[in-house]
Amino acid sequence: MKHLKRALALLLSAAVLLSLCGAAEEAAVVESLAVEEAIDVGELWEPEEAAPGDDAPEVEEAGEQAPEGESPEVQEPEPEEAGAQENEPQSAGLENFDASADEPCTDGGKHDFQPIAVEEVDPEWEGFHIYRCTKCGINNGIHEYHSAPCTAPGSCEVCGFPLDEGQVRHSFENREDQYINAKYHGDLCKDCGRYISLEEHSTSCTDGQPGVCEVCNAAIPGLKVEHNVLYDEWEYYDSRCHVARCEDCGEIAETEEHYSYCDSEEPGVCEGCGEYIPDLKVEHYVFCDSEDPDYCEGCGEYMPDLEVEHYIEDEDFYEYYDEQYHAIYCEGCGEYVMKERHYAACADGNKGICVVCNHSAPGLEVEHSEDLERGFKRLDSRYHAIYCKNCGEVVRTEEHSVACGSDGTPVCAVCGGEAADAPLTHDFDYDTPVYFDEGHHGYKCRRCGAFDEGRLENHRARCDTEDDPICADCGSKASFYADVAHDFDYSTPVRCDEYSHSYKCRRCGEFDWDRMEDHYARCIRNGTPVCEVCGSALLEDQIEHEYDYLTAEYVNANYHGFRCTRCGEIDKYTLTEHSAYCDSEEEGVCEYCGEKVTGHLVILHYEPDPEYGDYYYLNSR
Repeated sequence: MKHLKRALALLLSAAVLLSLCGAAEEAAVVESLAVEEAIDVGELWEPEEAAPGDDAPEVEEAGEQAPEGESPEVQEPEPEEAGAQENEPQSAGLENFDASADEPCTDGGKHDFQPIAVEEVDPEWEGFHIYRCTKCGINNGIHEYHSAPCTAPGSCEVCGFPLDEGQVRHSFENREDQYINAKYHGDLCKDCGRYISLEEHSTSCTDGQPGVCEVCNAAIPGLKVEHNVLYDEWEYYDSRCHVARCEDCGEIAETEEHYSYCDSEEPGVCEGCGEYIPDLKVEHYVFCDSEDPDYCEGCGEYMPDLEVEHYIEDEDFYEYYDEQYHAIYCEGCGEYVMKERHYAACADGNKGICVVCNHSAPGLEVEHSEDLERGFKRLDSRYHAIYCKNCGEVVRTEEHSVACGSDGTPVCAVCGGEAADAPLTHDFDYDTPVYFDEGHHGYKCRRCGAFDEGRLENHRARCDTEDDPICADCGSKASFYADVAHDFDYSTPVRCDEYSHSYKCRRCGEFDWDRMEDHYARCIRNGTPVCEVCGSALLEDQIEHEYDYLTAEYVNANYHGFRCTRCGEIDKYTLTEHSAYCDSEEEGVCEYCGEKVTGHLVILHYEPDPEYGDYYYLNSR
């Protein structure tokens, strides 16, 4: 009891001081600290008696003050409502997540706090565990993230909750990235011996050195320079593309073809650089959450082969998908997309570990780095190989290249090694066909004269040598059964008839009947229309017009039609009667061409659809 009185005195003193300093918001903090101090060390803490002559501090209270020389009364806590004394655990949820562990347990004894995964308490939370009393169910306000050492992965070392492979704790002697291979650097864990946080080598255009990774300082031939690209400031470069420059060095960092979307408000204007581009490429699109992915979302056109676009924030954020693949999660459709096979680096510490998602699986495909500086080295008497510059394994093999006609021991022209079992290589002259037999011609090696027997071709008899066939390719005598070879002049189209043109053979004058083409001409205002390909006169129905079917024009008292935007002619095949809705505000005015009609006007009424209850238009005269 004396310890509680001492604690209450400390609380009241602190309240007076805080009220004098105007720091009322800190009173609760001091109060909790005082209570904690009194309870934790109260049994060892005896209050000191005041020395003679010392003035006791005045204690002001909001209520009545205790008589001098007496301690203030400590009110006993009011009894809880009926049922509250029962030893029932707290709610199974997280309502009391930050409850104070200083509250007494319902059985009057000490709490028995044990770790429990938050996933087992509330499915909406994940990633950590809490400490809950096994008797009363109260939480002590402490939460910790799940963790497991890399040497014993699989479950949290505190609460035992199952964990993914990526949720492990590594230990590093230093966090300096170390060279792994020609593509990656990373941190080496001293416990499990794996490289963690693999990153591709990089160098910037301003701070880095060409060919040297600015992270691990390794020399990497052909290393791409990283630029700070201004993607929101594309510049016109030529009629094919626009470019984006680096904000730091000003060099061209990215190029992109001009493009426009099908629903663009400015047709012909590139969406990237804002310039007008003739024959601009138009792009269509559909997203993964579209109600009907067979239709373009911009123009509504039916396009079943259109590639569906997904909502991907980071194209480098791959996650484990299954034993064969990792993938990226799409927030739009909830599917995993952009699947790639797991692969491992050839560094000893990472064999069997995917360098992208850290999935562990024996027998993963290993990514090597070819040692192109050393080039091909002899493997055996038939093959040479390129080795990995990091682990020394064979990466690629090819047959030796031994030229025909060489004397002595065959030597490979690529690696310089002995190549006794390698096939000979020839230098065939594929520009000059040579007679092989009565039915074929072929191509000879310039060095040894051997034929390329894998490329023998049939003779083709010239069309002007029917009586004594001569091969049109090699000039030798051909069989009477050989295919006929013409020499069509495809640079000069010639009229065949009133509907088509084709191309004539320079030798015999015969048409190429496989290349018959229809005449074509765009409409013109004056003169006789002629075919734009062969120049022959055309019939009226062979003229190509460009009618504007979105704009109806008044033709006469009974009809409106659609005019060609080039020559101004009205399409006589699509003339339509004037019409107006029955509730039109302008009486006698055609709804489509907007002109006052003096002749016949079709009135359009609204009638209910008996099957669906919707409305459609009914013509009535």
